[in-house]
Amino acid sequence: MSFREKTAWISLFTVVLVMGPYFYGLIVDPPQGAAAVGGLIKAIIAVIVLQVALHIAVAVWSPKAAQAATDERERLIALKADRVGYYVLASGAFLAAATIHLGFGRAEIANGVLAALVAAEILRSGAQIVGFRRGV
Repeated sequence: MSFREKTAWISLFTVVLVMGPYFYGLIVDPPQGAAAVGGLIKAIIAVIVLQVALHIAVAVWSPKAAQAATDERERLIALKADRVGYYVLASGAFLAAATIHLGFGRAEIANGVLAALVAAEILRSGAQIVGFRRGV
């Protein structure tokens, strides 16, 4: 497994691990006021800390692969995966913004945009993994 594929797995794993319970908590027992913002900040910090720690661990484990320049195949896989993520992000953000006409509040719209970001990242990482496994 290449270093770039490992980073895609790290992104997929950390986003699902942290944001899955965050959104589940929003559905089961929605927090109000400062608790909602606090939970969001904790989730974002957790994703950042986990991703940085795991990327450092993978880079230390195989330093030559981490320092290697991206080749044409890896760039093509990343571009195709970014395209998938972009369409999901754009559609989700548009839908989240459109909910203002349905009477949703600021918190729901913000969480809708966050859900679009999370879905886009999951699909982008997944598309990268599929690209590495299938060979573009």
